[in-house]
Amino acid sequence: MTPTSRYIALGFLGCISLLAGASVAQQPRPPAPDLTSMADALKVPQDRLAGCLGDRPAPGTRPPPPDAGKIAACLAKAGHEVASSDVAAALDRAAPARR
Repeated sequence: MTPTSRYIALGFLGCISLLAGASVAQQPRPPAPDLTSMADALKVPQDRLAGCLGDRPAPGTRPPPPDAGKIAACLAKAGHEVASSDVAAALDRAAPARR
Protein backbone atom coordinates (compact mmCIF):
# COMPACT_ATOMS: atom_id res chain seq x y z
CA MET A 1 0.00 0.00 0.00
CA THR A 2 1.40 3.37 -0.96
CA PRO A 3 1.40 6.33 1.44
CA THR A 4 -1.17 8.11 -0.73
CA SER A 5 -3.59 5.20 -0.64
CA ARG A 6 -3.20 5.00 3.15
CA TYR A 7 -4.17 8.66 3.49
CA ILE A 8 -7.15 8.13 1.22
CA ALA A 9 -8.27 5.10 3.24
CA LEU A 10 -7.87 6.96 6.55
CA GLY A 11 -9.78 9.94 5.17
CA PHE A 12 -12.55 7.67 3.97
CA LEU A 13 -12.82 5.95 7.36
CA GLY A 14 -12.84 9.33 9.10
CA CYS A 15 -15.75 10.53 6.95
CA ILE A 16 -17.71 7.36 7.67
CA SER A 17 -17.25 7.75 11.42
CA LEU A 18 -18.33 11.40 11.31
CA LEU A 19 -21.45 10.56 9.31
CA ALA A 20 -22.35 7.70 11.64
CA GLY A 21 -21.96 9.94 14.68
CA ALA A 22 -24.10 12.67 13.14
CA SER A 23 -26.93 10.25 12.34
CA VAL A 24 -26.97 8.91 15.91
CA ALA A 25 -26.97 12.40 17.41
CA GLN A 26 -29.98 13.50 15.36
CA GLN A 27 -32.47 10.86 16.38
CA PRO A 28 -36.03 12.16 16.44
CA ARG A 29 -37.97 12.58 19.66
CA PRO A 30 -40.06 9.62 20.67
CA PRO A 31 -43.72 9.98 19.81
CA ALA A 32 -46.14 11.34 22.36
CA PRO A 33 -48.50 8.89 24.04
CA ASP A 34 -51.82 8.33 22.26
CA LEU A 35 -54.03 10.72 24.24
CA THR A 36 -57.10 9.94 22.14
CA SER A 37 -57.14 6.27 23.06
CA MET A 38 -56.34 7.05 26.71
CA ALA A 39 -59.15 9.61 26.94
CA ASP A 40 -61.58 7.20 25.29
CA ALA A 41 -60.59 4.36 27.64
CA LEU A 42 -61.00 6.60 30.70
CA LYS A 43 -64.16 8.28 29.35
CA VAL A 44 -62.77 11.79 29.95
CA PRO A 45 -62.26 14.71 27.56
CA GLN A 46 -58.86 14.67 25.87
CA ASP A 47 -58.05 18.26 26.89
CA ARG A 48 -58.64 17.46 30.58
CA LEU A 49 -56.40 14.42 30.35
CA ALA A 50 -53.69 16.41 28.59
CA GLY A 51 -53.88 19.07 31.30
CA CYS A 52 -53.44 16.44 34.00
CA LEU A 53 -50.48 14.87 32.21
CA GLY A 54 -48.66 18.20 32.04
CA ASP A 55 -46.36 19.64 29.38
CA ARG A 56 -44.06 17.54 27.24
CA PRO A 57 -40.45 17.67 28.40
CA ALA A 58 -37.89 19.84 26.66
CA PRO A 59 -35.94 18.19 23.85
CA GLY A 60 -33.03 16.17 25.15
CA THR A 61 -34.54 15.57 28.58
CA ARG A 62 -36.08 12.35 29.77
CA PRO A 63 -39.58 12.72 31.23
CA PRO A 64 -40.34 11.26 34.62
CA PRO A 65 -42.71 8.29 34.56
CA PRO A 66 -46.33 9.40 34.89
CA ASP A 67 -47.93 8.94 38.30
CA ALA A 68 -51.34 7.29 37.84
CA GLY A 69 -52.46 8.37 41.31
CA LYS A 70 -51.70 12.04 40.65
CA ILE A 71 -53.41 11.89 37.25
CA ALA A 72 -56.51 10.26 38.81
CA ALA A 73 -56.57 12.94 41.53
CA CYS A 74 -56.26 15.70 38.94
CA LEU A 75 -59.11 14.20 36.91
CA ALA A 76 -61.21 13.93 40.10
CA LYS A 77 -60.68 17.66 40.76
CA ALA A 78 -61.92 18.29 37.22
CA GLY A 79 -65.09 16.29 37.98
CA HIS A 80 -64.16 12.92 36.46
CA GLU A 81 -63.96 10.03 38.93
CA VAL A 82 -61.40 7.57 37.59
CA ALA A 83 -59.56 4.88 39.56
CA SER A 84 -55.79 5.10 39.55
CA SER A 85 -55.64 1.46 38.42
CA ASP A 86 -57.68 2.40 35.33
CA VAL A 87 -55.31 5.31 34.65
CA ALA A 88 -52.30 2.99 35.01
CA ALA A 89 -53.83 0.49 32.59
CA ALA A 90 -54.60 3.23 30.05
CA LEU A 91 -51.05 4.59 30.36
CA ASP A 92 -49.60 1.13 29.70
CA ARG A 93 -51.78 0.55 26.64
CA ALA A 94 -51.08 3.99 25.12
CA ALA A 95 -47.35 4.16 25.80
CA PRO A 96 -45.15 4.61 22.73
CA ALA A 97 -43.26 1.54 21.59
CA ARG A 98 -39.75 1.20 22.99
CA ARG A 99 -36.92 1.75 20.56
